[in-house]
Amino acid sequence: MMKNSTTKKSQMKATKLFTTSIITILILFLTCLPMIESEASVLDSVGVAALIVGQGTSVIIPDSVTSIDDNAFKDSGLTSVIIPDSVTSIGDSAFDGCSSLTSVVIPNSVTSIGESAFARSGLTSVTISNSATSIVAHTFDGCSSLTSVAIPDSVTSIGLDAFARCSSLTSVVIPDSVISIDRGAFWDCSSLTSIIIPNSVTSIGIYAFGTSGLTSLTIPSSIISINTGVFYGCSSLASVVIPDSVTSIGDNAFVGCGNLASITIPDSVTTIGTNSFSGSGLTSVFIQVSENSDNYPSFAPSFPSNATVHYHPFPRISSFSPQKNAGDVPTEIYLELEFDQPMNRNSVMDSVLRLSRLDSSHQQQFDLPLNSAETSNLIQTVWSPDDKKLTVNANAFKLDPAATYKVEMIENRAKGANGLALNLTHPVDLSQGITFTTADQEKAHAGQPKIVSIYP
Repeated sequence: MMKNSTTKKSQMKATKLFTTSIITILILFLTCLPMIESEASVLDSVGVAALIVGQGTSVIIPDSVTSIDDNAFKDSGLTSVIIPDSVTSIGDSAFDGCSSLTSVVIPNSVTSIGESAFARSGLTSVTISNSATSIVAHTFDGCSSLTSVAIPDSVTSIGLDAFARCSSLTSVVIPDSVISIDRGAFWDCSSLTSIIIPNSVTSIGIYAFGTSGLTSLTIPSSIISINTGVFYGCSSLASVVIPDSVTSIGDNAFVGCGNLASITIPDSVTTIGTNSFSGSGLTSVFIQVSENSDNYPSFAPSFPSNATVHYHPFPRISSFSPQKNAGDVPTEIYLELEFDQPMNRNSVMDSVLRLSRLDSSHQQQFDLPLNSAETSNLIQTVWSPDDKKLTVNANAFKLDPAATYKVEMIENRAKGANGLALNLTHPVDLSQGITFTTADQEKAHAGQPKIVSIYP
């Protein structure tokens, strides 16, 4: 009897406890219902973080969402996320610190991506919306697993530290829509060994590629200034091409580039900053000059003390025959080009001269590609043993008597033996042309064989 009484009391106690629990749950539900409804009603503007609790680490954002708020998933255990094309903006630090998030597709509906949006995440690859016009500060900063990224051609700027510390990044394609690369954009990208910077880029910020893994680089001809520390600490950089658009090289630009053994500085550079090449491996510096090196600025203090500085002048035409405004010039063509230094013969012969008659009622023009003209036996060329003088004789044509002509070089491919392009403008300006008048009767140059030929 005692045993049955105890059992009955236990059953009553359990029933009471169950009833109490049900009532508690109903009260909690009724209390939270307005909050849930309120949260759902503003979901399109405040983001989704409040509603994903309990969904786990894989999230599908509903189509009703138009924006992902600042810090929405920051430092969460998120492993995957699907962003619908209803989303137009991703807030600052929205996915910052999501170290388990390895990939994401940003739909083309997204026009705005906030600062540090994916910083310190585990991304290995990313597809960026082709509606985004800029990659802002720190967007992918510290994504140490990111290996490659394709920047869409809608982007015009790459912001401060945008890809800084992406230590696994080996490949990045910069489209020719990009105009500026900001400070530290690729700082400490230690696996990035090469990159092509398009000619659309007019500005590269300080320390943009500092301590990266670059081994070689061609700076685009759109760049005027190499800023402070741009290649600071690039210990693997062995080759860099500086175009003749560059006028200045900033402080610390190549500091610590231990693999950089030689460099050519174009004639356009007028200032080189303090310690620009300190700690580099430079042993030879070649400076291109268009004037006497005695009058050229000395940049020696900007280079390591053990580096030898060589001044390389651009080759020039020191004299030309016939002379400007000469008269009584033989009708049988005899041109002499004398250079101030040895020339690369093949490059000179790849150039094109043009003969134009100026006093004719109808313009007469005759182009002479030197190589093909000689091959066709139209002309004969003779080089001096020191490669400093070229003589051009006509084999198959001659000029009209008592006529005014102009000879000019319309395609200049000529280079000196030092590899520098021929300066056509000084002291003899063959780019504008040399004007002369032929003799009033047929006349051969002294010592030139008589030509029986056609007129041009």
